[in-house]
Parts: sequence; C-alpha cells; structure tokens
Amino acid sequence: MISTSIAVTDQVMRDGMQNALDAFASAEGTQVAEAAAQLVEAGRIEAYYVPAVRFILDSTLSVINSPEVRRQHGREVGDRQNGASYIAMAIAKRATDFDLFCRIYEATPVLADLIISSREVEALQDEEYLGSLGGAPFFDARIVSGGALRVARAKGFAHPTEVVKDSTGLLAIASLPKDAQTTRMAHEMLGLPYVRAENLTVEQEDGKPRIAFAPEALALIKRLHRKGGGCPAGKLQLPAGETTIPLIQKYWRPMVDFLLPKNARVSNVT
Repeated sequence: MISTSIAVTDQVMRDGMQNALDAFASAEGTQVAEAAAQLVEAGRIEAYYVPAVRFILDSTLSVINSPEVRRQHGREVGDRQNGASYIAMAIAKRATDFDLFCRIYEATPVLADLIISSREVEALQDEEYLGSLGGAPFFDARIVSGGALRVARAKGFAHPTEVVKDSTGLLAIASLPKDAQTTRMAHEMLGLPYVRAENLTVEQEDGKPRIAFAPEALALIKRLHRKGGGCPAGKLQLPAGETTIPLIQKYWRPMVDFLLPKNARVSNVT
C-alpha cells in the first residue's frame, strides 16, 4: 500500500503504469516522441521531458479513476488535486526506482539519438523533479477549474462543470514559469487556491459559454511568461509552426472531470 491518506494497492499502481506504457508505445506516443525530439533539436530542451510527463499523467489518471481510489476522494477540489499530485509523485518514484524512463527513452530511437548533456539524461532518474513535473498539470488545472466553477455556478449555468471543461483557454496558466518567485507573484495576483472571480470572464464561442481569463489577468500571464518556462507538458509548437503537441489540451477534460465532481466544493478561497 502507498503510505498516504489515499490507499492504493500495488496492483492498481502496476495496472496504471502498464496503461501508460501501452500509450507510450502507441502511434500517438510515437508522434509525441518525434515532435518532442524536433523541439529539443531546435533548442527547446524542456521538451525532452514531455514523453515522461505524458507517462506520469496517463498513469495517474488511470490510478485515480480506478474504482477503489476514486471513492476515497473528498469533495474539495484542492484536496482532490493533492491526492492526484501525491500519486503522480509515487508513480515517478516507482519509475525511477526501476530506471524506467531511461530504459524507454533508450528504446525509442528518436529520443535515444538526441545529442543532449548528461544532466538532462540524469534528470530522468530524479524522482522529485519528474514527480513535480507530473503533478504540475493537476495543480494548474485545480487553480483555474476551481475558480471557473465558482463563476459558472454564480452565472446559473445548468451544467457548470461542462462549461469549465469547454474552457480550454484557461490552460494559459500552464505557460507560467515554475520558479518560486514567479509562482508566488502569479498566485498573489490571480488567487490561490483558486483564481479569483474578478480575474475571470464569460465569453461566447460558437454560441456556447466559456470561462476565460479577464484581459488584465491574461496580460499578466503574458508578461510573466518567458521562452522555455512553464510546464513542459504545455502546448508546444514546432519551429515550422505546422504541428503542435496539444498534450495538456488532451488531458484537460479528464483532469477537470476528476477535479470537479457534481458536488464539488471550492470553499477555501482566499
């Protein structure tokens, strides 16, 4: 059993990681690895960790959505995110204990052939670093989805969670650098543990409501953003501008589905 308030059996962990391995070996996984390699060759070193983050996300979502784990989560959005992030750290630990990331990267030609420093390769064995990368998308999703849910409920939308799921523009939060100073500044301005209502607005897209950052909040995010910063699992664009890796976009709806159950609470708002 994992030593946490959420009990997870070894079998559930193994099943989750096997699902992630299958996804890594799939055609989509190969496409992600190829695109990440192109970005690394273009100088975007942070893209080197995209396949590893994808593995942790796939594993974590599989574990947290298993029947035995899902029923253990509470209603508070922040508490649910904490549980997911803890499991992401546990998965990173298991993977690094078995040198799993090094082995699957070496078995993937487009990644194995990259010319990079030993420091980047060694980071594939850093459980704390990889665990933080794998947990970051859940943290970002919690901040914006919790705040957006409050706005959607206040507006009286019939299906507030669905409105939040459709509001993928909120993923701009993932572009922020993750250093302590920038993170503290962003949270002071935007809100923590959830984005404050005044930093969000309701827009219409194709006749449907969407929650988005208010212009001033979006301008702040753009000012704080810098090339190479932010979550490496964010939307990464190739130099030619023709192909993107919408990694966080792919996981947005599953993450929100987990974070925002029908009776979700967003009570501890500052």
